[in-house]
Amino acid sequence: MPKILLILIICIFLLIPVSCGKSQKPGIIVTTIHPFKLILQEITGPDIPVHNLMPASASPHTFRLRPSDLTTLENAPFIFAGGNNLDNWAGMLPVSSLIELSTLVPKEFILRFDDELQSIDPHFWTDPLAVRAMLPALQKQLLTQPPIDSALIQSNIIHFSAALLQLYTDISTQVADFKGSALVLSHPFFRYYMHRFGFRIAGVIETQPGNHPTPKLIEKMIGTLGQKNAKLILTHPAHSDGIAQLLSEATQIPVCQLDPLGMNRRIVSYHDLIRHNTRLLLESLK
Repeated sequence: MPKILLILIICIFLLIPVSCGKSQKPGIIVTTIHPFKLILQEITGPDIPVHNLMPASASPHTFRLRPSDLTTLENAPFIFAGGNNLDNWAGMLPVSSLIELSTLVPKEFILRFDDELQSIDPHFWTDPLAVRAMLPALQKQLLTQPPIDSALIQSNIIHFSAALLQLYTDISTQVADFKGSALVLSHPFFRYYMHRFGFRIAGVIETQPGNHPTPKLIEKMIGTLGQKNAKLILTHPAHSDGIAQLLSEATQIPVCQLDPLGMNRRIVSYHDLIRHNTRLLLESLK
């Protein structure tokens, strides 16, 4: 081979960028339920894919993993779950890092069930300020993966934090005329929202999923709801509303079906989720 040709070939190879390691991209981030995906997308932006395991139409309490999800999990550095009393099935997933989002929420924002263990209510995402309070801890978790752009994450979190504060202000204004209204829950999926925006809980039909009240308890609830001046019975599509409908017929209290998991196709962001449910609630209260 002529010497000049050999030199040209060497020069060409030297000019080709070495991609090994430098173009490494972060793996896909996995969430158990749709609201968690909406939160993570606000932080990661469009460059880091976020895959949600559970369809919004399913119940996080009873969902079973599909075989097709296993391939996705192989490339996931994180899976974000809710924790006990929500998606316990996530603890059996074959992943190296399972992060329970409810453990990232500061304790002053956490609500607990009135059970013997005072266990955490994991439905924190219905409170914009609880979501905002967990952002620093969430950022710390995400940045344990070196390929993730720390400057981008920081910028997104600053903007998301400001937007959450504005969302809280807007919703507070919208519901101000109904502050103090008593509402009944089919199960404790909306307690954080009610606590944040000043609604009262007149009763909870099922304190735990599948834990149906006895006929005696239903009769007692019918007798007390009128005294508590309950305005609505709140249900959601992934939860049976048979007993809620029975209570409604007996007490003439309307049923309002909310969408805490984001089933509506128009819900493409966390802000959409909260505003959509606020709109449903106000339409029923007016």
